[in-house]
Order: sequence, then C-alpha cells, then structure tokens
Amino acid sequence: MRNFRKGSVFFLLLFLSGFLSAAPDKTFQFELTGTIGKMSGDVTYQIGGTTTIMGWYSYEQHFPLSELSFPLEIWNGNIGFDFRFKKNIEAKIDITMNLSSEAGKLKDSDWLSPGRLDVFSTSDTDFSGNTVDVSGAYWFELPKHFHLALGAGYLHQKYSWDASNLDQWYPSAPWEEHYTDTTHTVISYESVLNMFYLEAKGKFTGNKFSVTAGLAYSPNAGITDKDDHKLRYILAKTDADGDATRLFLQGRYEFNEKWFIVLQIDQLKFSAEGTEKDTVYDGESYGSFWTIDHEIESTQKNFSASAGYRF
Repeated sequence: MRNFRKGSVFFLLLFLSGFLSAAPDKTFQFELTGTIGKMSGDVTYQIGGTTTIMGWYSYEQHFPLSELSFPLEIWNGNIGFDFRFKKNIEAKIDITMNLSSEAGKLKDSDWLSPGRLDVFSTSDTDFSGNTVDVSGAYWFELPKHFHLALGAGYLHQKYSWDASNLDQWYPSAPWEEHYTDTTHTVISYESVLNMFYLEAKGKFTGNKFSVTAGLAYSPNAGITDKDDHKLRYILAKTDADGDATRLFLQGRYEFNEKWFIVLQIDQLKFSAEGTEKDTVYDGESYGSFWTIDHEIESTQKNFSASAGYRF
C-alpha cells in the first residue's frame, strides 16, 4: 500500500507538470480564494474481533468491544490556488486549517457483550487539523452552457485531538458513582488520511453565475491512527486500508472580471480496516503488547463561503 501511495503522488505530479508545460503563457489564468467554513461530523473507530496476546495466544471477542468517536464541530479556513491553461486545463491547490479548537465531546463506549453497554464516558476535546488537496482536471465544453470535467487528485489530511475533563459512568452498574478527572489529558488521538482519487465534475454557467457539482472516489484510501490512553499507559497504532468518497455542490457569482464569491457544501466519507497494535509503555504491565481488529470511519460535512480574485 505504501508503494501504491508513492506511485500515486508521482503520477499526480507528472499529471500536473504536463498541464504546466502544455499551454503558452498568454492563455494562463490564476485565481486566489480565501474561505471560511463550518465543519460537522466525526472520526470514529471500533475494536474487537480477533485478539492476539504477546504474539502467540489468539482468541475471538465480540465486535465492537469498544468504540471512540472524536467530534469535528469546528470552524476552518482555506486558501485556494486555481490555475487555468487554455480555459480547459485546471490545476488546483487547497490548504485548509482549523480556526477553532473546541471540537465537541469525545464519546467512549465499552460493551460487555453485543448490545450490553458496560462503560460510557465523555471528555472535552482540543482539536488541531490541516488538509492539503492537489488536483488537476480537463474541462470539456458541451452545448447550452454545460461543461464536464474529468480529473485526479491527492489529498492529505491530518487531525489530532487532546481529550480532558473526563466524566465516566457505568450503565451496567447504575448504582456506581461517576468517575471524573479534571486535571489530566486522558487521551491523545491522531488520524491521518492519504488518498489518491479520481473525480468527475459538471458545471452550468449563466451570465454572472455558475453552479458546479462533483464526485470523487478513492478505492485505495490509507488511514493511519494513533491513540495514547494516558491514564492506562497504552499506545495503540493502526495502519488501515479502505475507500473514500467526496461530494460537493458549489454556487459562484462574479461581480466583474476580477472579483467573485462562492458558496459550497461538501461531504467526505471514508471507511477502512486494519490491525491495531497496542503496547503498554509504563506502569505494572509495562512491556506487554497485543493486537486487535480495528475499523475506522468518518463523515465530514462542511459548509463554506469564499471570496476570490482573478489575476
């Protein structure tokens, strides 16, 4: 899979370099946009299934045994660079970072058996994240103001959360008091998505406005995540493979030949499976390790408003 990702990056760079060398300077156009967006959604992983202790003893557990859902209720900002050659060839670079850090409540669930919740907790989260998206497309002109584009791209997304202010209770033993911790970071979690994708877009253009819709798909999305359970000294790492889809709908209005605004709604979804590797790095069980089945999925919705300038 790593070789595939490296090959995907090489292919994309070659693809975009072909764009740059294909058109004379006089047909070149460049647009710069600044965007503010509101994201909602989560990154959620579950563990259970086949468990192997210390590399030799394996047994089956119910799935899911545990689930952690990391929230994405944040504001973000984006800078976009859009290059056009001969009006048909497009290359884009989009860089997105979080503007707010309070992402919502982490939810952590553990089950004694399927359908029987044992432990449930919530924690406040401090979020940091960035996304870099590089893509290219070729636009075909169709009759009556319609256009169709086919292209490819590569997206890198890195999100991280620090969870604190733990409130934990026990649905299987409701008489037990809540366990709270307001002084420590209880979990640090990181999720990294890398995906090469193919994309199709359609556009309708009017006098000063246009509407564009697009669909992108990656059959080989790679997700790595790392979860540090600080109170139990357990570090869990997973390298998972799966697929991803992205949809967007965009409306654009041009005030003149230079200035324009854009409203957009988009959604990114991915799911992947892998084997989680857990290691105890301190405490009484220091040095012990095990593996367990791991599934991760995410739905990320974003509504954004942009202002742009054409050079």
